[in-house]
Amino acid sequence: MTDHRIERHWNVGKNNPMYGKPMAPHVKSILLEANKKRQVSPLVISNLNKYSQTHKGVNSPNFGKPMLPQTKAALALARQKQTGDKCPGWKGGKIRSRGYILIWCPNHPFVNATGYIQEHRLIAEKALGRYLKRGEMTHHINGNKADNHNSNLLICSLGYHRWLHAEMNRRYMQKYFGEN
Repeated sequence: MTDHRIERHWNVGKNNPMYGKPMAPHVKSILLEANKKRQVSPLVISNLNKYSQTHKGVNSPNFGKPMLPQTKAALALARQKQTGDKCPGWKGGKIRSRGYILIWCPNHPFVNATGYIQEHRLIAEKALGRYLKRGEMTHHINGNKADNHNSNLLICSLGYHRWLHAEMNRRYMQKYFGEN
């Protein structure tokens, strides 16, 4: 055998001087990138995954060691609850949920747990000049939950809203399936 073959066999497993020592993050990223190109064996990747799972919390090599004041300050800042426009993922206070458009309005009396309210409700309240009462609902006439124009919204009671949907469903079934 030539010298490089002996060196290769000698450095395998526990014979490797780096065995059991933490891998530098940049080395791990290089190996993961190489694996995408299929240049690293699956065994190496499985060992990387085992290392990343076993070196957390108490098992971390840095557990119990003192932190620099700058690191402590950065962690404290990251742990603070960031809401609204202070949050790095802020998208202007407008999101979609189950087809409805929600607006971030934390001071409104009828917001959900995260501080959002349905946009069609805000538009109906603006048109009325008051908050909607309990039992009042807004119905989308054309059925499109994202179409919040005044001409598409109907303010009605909860009972009328239920009847309206039941009647629309009955007429649909009658038209397309001939059911009464």
